[in-house]
Amino acid sequence: MLMGHGEYILPDNIPANEFLNLMGDKISTSRGWALWVLEALEFFPADYLRFGLASILPEFKDADFDLYDFQTRIHRELADNLGNFIHRTLSFIKNYLGGRIPELHNPGPQEEELLVKIKESVSQISSSLENFRFRQALKELLDLSREGNRYFDKKRPWATRKTDLEETEKTLAASTLLVKSLTTLMEPFLPFSAEKLRQQLQLESIPGWEEAVELSPIGGRELRDIEVLFTKIPDEKIEKLIGRLHERTQRGEVEKKEGVKKEMVTFEEFKKLDLRIGKIVEVEDLEGTKKLYKLRVDLGQKTVTLVAGLKEFYKKEDLLNKEIVVVANLEPATIRGVRSEGMLLAAVENGKPVILIPEKEVAPGTSVS
Repeated sequence: MLMGHGEYILPDNIPANEFLNLMGDKISTSRGWALWVLEALEFFPADYLRFGLASILPEFKDADFDLYDFQTRIHRELADNLGNFIHRTLSFIKNYLGGRIPELHNPGPQEEELLVKIKESVSQISSSLENFRFRQALKELLDLSREGNRYFDKKRPWATRKTDLEETEKTLAASTLLVKSLTTLMEPFLPFSAEKLRQQLQLESIPGWEEAVELSPIGGRELRDIEVLFTKIPDEKIEKLIGRLHERTQRGEVEKKEGVKKEMVTFEEFKKLDLRIGKIVEVEDLEGTKKLYKLRVDLGQKTVTLVAGLKEFYKKEDLLNKEIVVVANLEPATIRGVRSEGMLLAAVENGKPVILIPEKEVAPGTSVS
């Protein structure tokens, strides 16, 4: 189809996922057991949802979106790992180095090791993304930030700032190079947070992948106000959302048992309906469909065409000459190229239509009231 419509770039790989469940149960919109995007955004930032889903993508087997597990992942990986490394680096510069990023001069063995790790990680993450291994790419990103935290802990800048300012500046310069690379690596998964981070670093555009590998220096830049990128999710939010899911499901079950209550109509509104007895005189398959019949129905003074989804439940011979109740003044609709001029009435039992018929033979066109 793409080739037939122009010189489009053709796909060379179409990845497909398995099923995603919700809290150990299959997602069902009819039961209300589903988490809608706009609803989820009332409780969590978009980046949290992107991260949570990316970390459990059902790439090779079914996965389960568990809100308790989601909360734990946000706390452990975003707040305590990735966000912690970024914030401790930038806030240290803001609090103790006058807010200006130091230059990296004469990197030592630990700095060299960190720079090599950054380059290797950028290459691995890029390869994983190109091969649609999104969970693996995210894992490698988080592993890199863990490496940053280990480096920071080993270098102990809170101690060296009192005894060796040059060594402290070296530590913070190398850490900030990693932070700058993270602004690029975070973009596919956490775009809103990556943008906030670029603003804190005063980067005007997204550093490209090549720049993330080359680690072009950003020493000398002055940081803007620092803010925490990732905060923990209160237990109350999780419980409230889970409670809403259960409440909606229970309400759906009640409505299913009792029947959905519809809005009341006045007698004058009801009188607008023109219900008449009709007799099916012709039954044809509607070309190109597996479920629809094209019916010709005698309404006494005229014969009309109806399109009805009865093929799975009724044979043609069972419908022919059957008397039915028809909404005769329904606005016509074109279905698969056929103008349908009314609707027959049927009950629905266990998902199957049961056509309503008069108790005894009635002349076509007789009014139903």
